[in-house]
Amino acid sequence: MFLNRSSIRKWLFLILITGLAYAAWRSGEMFRTVNHTAVDAVTFSPDAEPDFHKPGESILETFAPVGFAPAGDLEAFAGNSLRRREGSRTDRILMPDFRRLTCRRFSPSPDPSTSLEVCLFDMSSIESATVIYYQLKPPDATNIDLTRVACQAADDLRMVVPDRYYVEIRSAGPSTAGVHDLAAMGRLFVEHADAIRMKPIVEGKIPFPVEGLLTNSLALETYGVFGFDGFAQAHIARYRIDGTELTAFVSTLNSEAEARALVGDYRQFLLRNGGTRLDTEIPIPEASVIEILGSYELIFTRGIRVCGVHMADRLAPARKLAITLSEGRPDDG
Repeated sequence: MFLNRSSIRKWLFLILITGLAYAAWRSGEMFRTVNHTAVDAVTFSPDAEPDFHKPGESILETFAPVGFAPAGDLEAFAGNSLRRREGSRTDRILMPDFRRLTCRRFSPSPDPSTSLEVCLFDMSSIESATVIYYQLKPPDATNIDLTRVACQAADDLRMVVPDRYYVEIRSAGPSTAGVHDLAAMGRLFVEHADAIRMKPIVEGKIPFPVEGLLTNSLALETYGVFGFDGFAQAHIARYRIDGTELTAFVSTLNSEAEARALVGDYRQFLLRNGGTRLDTEIPIPEASVIEILGSYELIFTRGIRVCGVHMADRLAPARKLAITLSEGRPDDG
């Protein structure tokens, strides 16, 4: 039996349609598998510590305001499952820096029909998180004093949480009771996030001057400090200088050359992400002052150490703290 050209084209067309149908079915099966999978089944980077999404470290595993309790499993979304969940917003969310979305619902015990859902978008850096915030901010939202970048609309609250997270807290229920809990939930979330993100330093000599140092503010960040993957093992401390709270950091490298290289790489990272280098006099050799997102970043070396002030609201107290950091402690080798 011989097939003419027309029959061959028909058979090829049928084979093509069958293949596309099978691919679509497989895509649906993958979605059904991933969309509501427990967070344990998602692959996480073992290097990111702490990681708000990671099992055992997720802020959503233990976080719940007074009177609320978890109303469902911790869920993670990426790729096709994210598109099915977020719909038309997906293309704005899927920036190159997007990692994943983790969500959990919380309900008040007396009224399980009303719930608040916390959605945590990992955007890799505070710059990308801020871009997404402004892209998704509702036109009727009102700015609120919760974090540096935060707003509230009728049924949700949105904010950027250092150092790489965009957060939405959504009211999801027929009752309006949950709406009144949005601001309170947002405040508790920020407090809880700070407690998890900063690992306390409980022993060892601290590399910070003590004047102005806030009690119990010392911590160690081990990976991706301030959203920059090349920055690891930085000691963090909070100061109060001239009535302004500031964040200082010190990282110890193996050599002065490595310290200078890290300062250069981190400076370029800030400039690539919208920062502007200011021509400001500061009595610290080769110090850099970067203005970014309405704040100031000061970075410099002190021997084998990289030091600086992170995201300062005011330049004058940040400059004063940077000079103090550059002098070091009397017992700091």
